[in-house]
Amino acid sequence: MPIKQKAPGDVIKELRQTFGLTQEDFAAKVGITQEMVAGLENHKHKPSYQTIHKIVKAFKIDSNVLFPENE
Repeated sequence: MPIKQKAPGDVIKELRQTFGLTQEDFAAKVGITQEMVAGLENHKHKPSYQTIHKIVKAFKIDSNVLFPENE
């Protein structure tokens, strides 16, 4: 059975929750709108390279965190 990779929006939501942030707080830390965070988490938007860069910089993480290998 193939292993499904997590969608970036699911990983973003987990990251936000790990840091105990609301969508508003996450948005402020990253420099995007709360509406964008909600859209990412609900799979209505895909993160742009610019948004990925902002998240990586704000949380000092590797971009591979947002795009994990199959578990």
